[in-house]
Amino acid sequence: MKQQRRIICLILFMALLTFLPGVGSLKSEAASKGKYFTSGSVFYHTISDSAVEVCGVGKKEKTLVIPGSVSYKGKEYTVVGIANHNLLNAGTTTEMSAEGSDVDVESMGYDWYTYARTDGKSFPKGMRQISGAVIEKVVLPSTLKYIGSGAFAGCDRLKEVQFAKSYRKLTVRKNAFCGTGIKSISFPKGTYAIEEYATGKIENITIPASVKKIGPQVVNADTKNVTISKGNRKYKMKSGVLYTYDEKMLVGISGKVKKVKVSGKTTKIGKYAFAWSRVESVALNNKINEIPKGAFLECSKLKNVTGTEALIKISYGAFKGCYGLTTIGKLPKVKTVERAAFWDCEKLTLEISSEMDIDDNALGGTQVGRYANIIIPQGDTKYTVQNGLLIKTVGDSRIVIKQDDNMNKIEIPEGVTDVAVFVGGQTCEEIVFPASLTQQRGAVRVHMGTIIYKGLVPPQFGKDFTIENYNNKQEKKEGKAKPAEIIIPKGSMEAYKKAFGEDLQYLIWESGSFLVKEQ
Repeated sequence: MKQQRRIICLILFMALLTFLPGVGSLKSEAASKGKYFTSGSVFYHTISDSAVEVCGVGKKEKTLVIPGSVSYKGKEYTVVGIANHNLLNAGTTTEMSAEGSDVDVESMGYDWYTYARTDGKSFPKGMRQISGAVIEKVVLPSTLKYIGSGAFAGCDRLKEVQFAKSYRKLTVRKNAFCGTGIKSISFPKGTYAIEEYATGKIENITIPASVKKIGPQVVNADTKNVTISKGNRKYKMKSGVLYTYDEKMLVGISGKVKKVKVSGKTTKIGKYAFAWSRVESVALNNKINEIPKGAFLECSKLKNVTGTEALIKISYGAFKGCYGLTTIGKLPKVKTVERAAFWDCEKLTLEISSEMDIDDNALGGTQVGRYANIIIPQGDTKYTVQNGLLIKTVGDSRIVIKQDDNMNKIEIPEGVTDVAVFVGGQTCEEIVFPASLTQQRGAVRVHMGTIIYKGLVPPQFGKDFTIENYNNKQEKKEGKAKPAEIIIPKGSMEAYKKAFGEDLQYLIWESGSFLVKEQ
């Protein structure tokens, strides 16, 4: 009897479950995830059982009005975001692959962004991704939690963004408004984070009290006016400079600033803090011990940086492209100088010593060469200058990490094992590589000259290695251009062909730009 009752109760319980709210529809709700659909002039992507993000717009739509909710197959979804778009050239340059003509950064102008559907399909007829669209105005609902990376990047006709009065916790992601025509933007109450480059070249920015995170280059060289709510206790503007509220970190500077005396309270400079700015001089304080990644990147008007005595580290790309920089003072405590730190600092005089660990490509890249002037203490055991070349000694390795500019003849000393950087130039007529060379990472350029390899065994050539024969336009026009010569040891032809690889075999053996011969 008890057993029959148990069976009956179980049957009734299972039947009841099918009528409980939501239980019977679990399968159909789950099936709605990851779907795409169009409603009006907006294209949506379902990201959960109850939420969608906007990923597309009508191709001819000029005003994008995004509702707070939308129906799809009888179900109501909350619109919570503008989808992330992907940087088209992402991954092409990294801190390890940067070769001298570029560094791994995105500009606050406009990089090409695209949206890739998770189902691999294309946008339906009449619809397109938001990035680069022809929209002139966008109206955003209060339900948004995020505006995705590169979402409106390249919308050069976009002049106005109309936010709701307030949000619960809104994040504006990286490069969200790069390359737009917006002149002024007032982030609404409830904005929590504005990530790096999010504002692009917007001139006038208003930041509410709710903002807790501001990324690099939100305030940048194109920023004219920044208004931060008095209620904000995370950030402040001081003489055109963006600091954290306690002034312990300098985050960025506006376009008006030419001279900066860093607050005495500041202990940290943010990455890209001064990048692309018009700043001419910067006075640090004795509490700052690192110049971070890209801090002064492409500051072409920067002439001097003082107060550097406490620095311990100069990071990747810190002063890359500072063509007018003449001095950064003495660096008695610096231990680390990373890759690309001083690329193209052709007017800079820099004192180095064996106490410094200088990356092989800190002073020069593998494809171009505009080098700083180097001063080394007499008797230094790690760094030496010989035949116009800066050579670093590490154990049994002797590495060329810089050459003097405009050398007509370069003779790399015997004993050198590695050439890490670009050597030669548009006026160089002869380059001699020693028999001791085991590795060559940089490009080589001569002006219709001679390249001599003394080693019977060719060095290992790196991924950035190329050989170039320079002829100017006038020489080509007048028929005066002629091949360069590559001279290798007798009996080594096949070894060098194999070492150069297929690409360089074509360049050297078939292009007519080079004549290769054995001694």
